Amino acid sequence: MIKKITCFFLSFILLSVGGYAGQIDTLERQLQTAKDTNRVKILCDLCWEYRFVSANKALEYGNEALTLAQELKYTKGIAQSYNDMGIIFIDQGNYQKAIEWFNKSLAIRTELQDSAGMAALYNKIGIVYQKKGQLKKALENQIEALKIYENLGSDLWIGYSLNNMAIIHQNLGNLDKALQYHQKALTYRIKMDDVYGEAGSYGNMANVYVKLHDTSLAIQYYDKALTIFRKIDDK
Repeated sequence: MIKKITCFFLSFILLSVGGYAGQIDTLERQLQTAKDTNRVKILCDLCWEYRFVSANKALEYGNEALTLAQELKYTKGIAQSYNDMGIIFIDQGNYQKAIEWFNKSLAIRTELQDSAGMAALYNKIGIVYQKKGQLKKALENQIEALKIYENLGSDLWIGYSLNNMAIIHQNLGNLDKALQYHQKALTYRIKMDDVYGEAGSYGNMANVYVKLHDTSLAIQYYDKALTIFRKIDDK
């Protein structure tokens, strides 16, 4: 099975690199004739696609998108540019800059009453604070994201937010609360037929049981996660 998994990931990497290159070529051709807000959108797309190829090139396109969006007073484009570059800053480990850019995007999306965009940004800001080890701030932002996703009825993202909150509680040492949130996340992931998420939840719960020194339950949940991954591998 290890050989199968290794071959799968090697194939996936090769296909992904080829896919990015093809998409970048297409976008750069479109950029040659694109104008105004459409040009901003393509520049943002190039910022995202170059994320996996060259961070410097990604930021170059992101800054060009931001400058043009500001000239056009295209607020959605400004928000998207800040968002996309914030993600690049995470990849570079520049967490403070990422938070700064995400907050700029959040302010605009709040003005636009873009609930889905706001929730996504609270989620990203929470993840960055988690990476910085500022767990209380991470939790505060994940709570804000969860509130919005619940209002929107976005079950898939409710599951992700609950999972993130569970991991934060685990890192804070609130193990019983971590299990509660993992169980809630699992319920949504099963409901949405999110098999990867379901397996992840079982694995995360097993990790908590390890910390609780309950080896028997830890093994049970690791087995549940492994069973799902084996089924995925066999498809």
